Amino acid sequence: MKASCTSCGKAFSFEESRFGGRPSVKVRCPSCKEVVTLEKPGDDGAAVAAARVSRESSPTQKLKRDDIVASAEGEILLPMPRDRRVSLALLSGKASGQVIHCERSRVIIGRSGADLSLDDEEVSRRHAALEIRDDRFFLKDLGSTNGTFVDERKITEAEIFDKGEFRIGGTQIMLIVTSTDEV
Repeated sequence: MKASCTSCGKAFSFEESRFGGRPSVKVRCPSCKEVVTLEKPGDDGAAVAAARVSRESSPTQKLKRDDIVASAEGEILLPMPRDRRVSLALLSGKASGQVIHCERSRVIIGRSGADLSLDDEEVSRRHAALEIRDDRFFLKDLGSTNGTFVDERKITEAEIFDKGEFRIGGTQIMLIVTSTDEV
């Protein structure tokens, strides 16, 4: 049967027998590598691809502002502070010198399929998350293989402050918070 990726739009073939008795399956797009959910074909034989599961935006674009966001764990996150601009400056690693402006209350950092993708073999696919709650910023390790470090201390979750630095793999990152009046 033929299916289409909801992320990149590319058509690909999928063996119907792989559904087994299940009404849907999750598969990785052979082109863009995003995970999509395929629903078993109806009577007309057309496969339906549901909304993608992983990537929400490209790291080269501004991350969109959300009024309310639900985390992967289902936790409701608060809106971004309207009077602050939040950025991540990549201080070392292959993307050194880039500054990413965050306009989401939760930013996933990882090797692929993340809001901020880092080209670093030491970084897990979904390595860590920066969560913004009111005017406070929290860095959470998402069960990564090599850990997330704040002040060279391995963390599971830590509050991080303006000009605070953290390391993921070989990439040193600084959180920069400015007033929108200063921008």
